[in-house]
Amino acid sequence: ISIQNFNMSMSLKRTVAALLLCTSLATPAVAQNTDLPDVSLVATAPRVDLNAPPPDPVRNAIVATQDINFFERYPAPSTLTQQITSTYTLPTNRTLTNKVTELAFALNLSSTFTADEILTIYSQTIYLGARCFGFADALNHRMGIDIEDATLRDTLTLATLIAHPVLGEYDPDRFVTRFGFAAGIGADVGLWDDDMKNQLLALGPTPFIVGINCPDI
Repeated sequence: ISIQNFNMSMSLKRTVAALLLCTSLATPAVAQNTDLPDVSLVATAPRVDLNAPPPDPVRNAIVATQDINFFERYPAPSTLTQQITSTYTLPTNRTLTNKVTELAFALNLSSTFTADEILTIYSQTIYLGARCFGFADALNHRMGIDIEDATLRDTLTLATLIAHPVLGEYDPDRFVTRFGFAAGIGADVGLWDDDMKNQLLALGPTPFIVGINCPDI
């Protein structure tokens, strides 16, 4: 499995291609009075606090597992903006109009927020299993750890769940493998050193508290 394939799913590749189409479709959609969600409202959405950026262990775990080139390519398309878009648009059917709306929303996100703000929004709203949204809640309820006290091992454990939130419960061997792969990627791209990689590989993922879910807000 290559680093590129791990960080860019087939869905994202299709989205990148579709974004090229968006440049020609978004303007006609707006001209036809298609209602586009106001991306500025994301800043005041539940759980979002742009004044509380994630600590480095959260930041690095997200970049390692989701998009190692996020900061270099921003505001180009990324899995982060794609997943934030999915959270706040949620169309009931996959029509062309809805797809254009999603693409326009993603582009507006990139033009409205900085890369650091996008990463902050992502870290506070991404689903991490057990009814938990965002790293702070997941660390607190799933591990009993405050986000400011979390280690890279803790945050990488959660970040490994992003694509498959129940993977740790239903396929623990695959979960450990993906965790180890993420540990290697982070070292390869300079997010942490080989000593940290070896520690992560030796320890494996942080265990979850069994039977605990995050409360609804």
